[in-house]
Amino acid sequence: MASIAERDGWRCSLCSHPVDPAVTWPDSLSPSLDHRVPLSKGGAHDPSNVFLAHLGCNSSKGDRLLNDGPLLTG
Repeated sequence: MASIAERDGWRCSLCSHPVDPAVTWPDSLSPSLDHRVPLSKGGAHDPSNVFLAHLGCNSSKGDRLLNDGPLLTG
């Protein structure tokens, strides 16, 4: 995950706020990997489809594509 986080500048791809690497799971502000095209919808688990996100933002998104409707994050 560190290489993806570095690539993404330690910013959540969903809310654009900073992600603190010191925050640990299961905190909603902990870092997680978001699949832009969810695995359940045929997306690949490779760097071109994976982005850094807060766990809470990622959980709110679920398996929706970003253009499936509004994403409300805190």
